[in-house]
Amino acid sequence: MDGVPVAKKNDIAPELRGDAYSKRPPVIAALFTPASFLQYHLSKSEREKRETRKAIVSEKQWQIISQFYNKELVMQLTGLNNAQADNFMIYINSKGLLNQMTNEYDVRNIIKEQYKVYLAEGH
Repeated sequence: MDGVPVAKKNDIAPELRGDAYSKRPPVIAALFTPASFLQYHLSKSEREKRETRKAIVSEKQWQIISQFYNKELVMQLTGLNNAQADNFMIYINSKGLLNQMTNEYDVRNIIKEQYKVYLAEGH
């Protein structure tokens, strides 16, 4: 079919794709579509789908972040040894800063700032 644009391939399996509620439905939906509202909140399979979708998104984010954020970079910027760098990376991961690491500049900046905080806390 020349001239007809082809839609991009969807990487999510059909059984995991969102249905009518790919995000949390508003409370008012309980009045207009109570069966769908209840299914979203009470169905084990819907809950599992949401958790699986979150895991897929999280894995994709980690693949992007890991291009910039790695132990070698942490060791280079902080001067920590192998074991200390592991502990420092666990510290950064526990602070929920991975979502802010979108490019190499952000990663380097966060590592430097958090290393100062890490030392100030006496680690």
